[in-house]
Amino acid sequence: MTNGNVATDTLNVESGGRPFDLSATAWLVGQAVTQLNTEGKNGEHQYAQTTRLLRDCKDAKDTIISLVSQTKGADHPMRWSLLYVLGDVADLSAADFLVDLAVSKLPENQTQCCEGPRDSELLIRTMAVEALVAIAKRDVSAAGHLLKLVKQQPAQPILIEATKAAIALGLRDEVAEILPNEAQWILDIRRVRCDEVQADPERADTGERSFTPPNQAKLATAPSVICAKQEGE
Repeated sequence: MTNGNVATDTLNVESGGRPFDLSATAWLVGQAVTQLNTEGKNGEHQYAQTTRLLRDCKDAKDTIISLVSQTKGADHPMRWSLLYVLGDVADLSAADFLVDLAVSKLPENQTQCCEGPRDSELLIRTMAVEALVAIAKRDVSAAGHLLKLVKQQPAQPILIEATKAAIALGLRDEVAEILPNEAQWILDIRRVRCDEVQADPERADTGERSFTPPNQAKLATAPSVICAKQEGE
């Protein structure tokens, strides 16, 4: 589904022996996760109502963080969803948790497949950054934690996301002072419209071929990625 600008897969939260049954607040968190992953305007409306209720629960932040910790590492969609809810519910007191998660060491990929544990954990840490941004938009004092995150020099993909987020919150000069010289290029990353991007064709015979795709792979000049697993099949 698409909730706001974030696309997610359908995720069902089952009751019965699950952590969401441990308290009324945990149950509300479970409802928020379900509604976050429910398609349509009704799901978005119910999610907004549930997160509004959670903001009034004094134990909401601690409950969500506890659920994140209890969720098995391989259940990445659940952890991602819980962090999304945390960003919409928590206050400044959750910032340190999100920074610590974002800078935590990434696992090494143990397989030759296109996606491995490292890729999934990158998504989790990226969501931790996004959750921190969501909190900072409600409480500007949380923006300083993005600088703290950048200063700790996390993995490059996370550093890029944290830098972009800090710049969006008006902290470009502060980030520029923190970034080492070899990472200053991150400051130049920006979003542009498709019609603003131009690229000259690499082929010298494009006029003759009229950009017809080559019928042999070795003639192709566009970059391509082939899964190592597929290559061996």
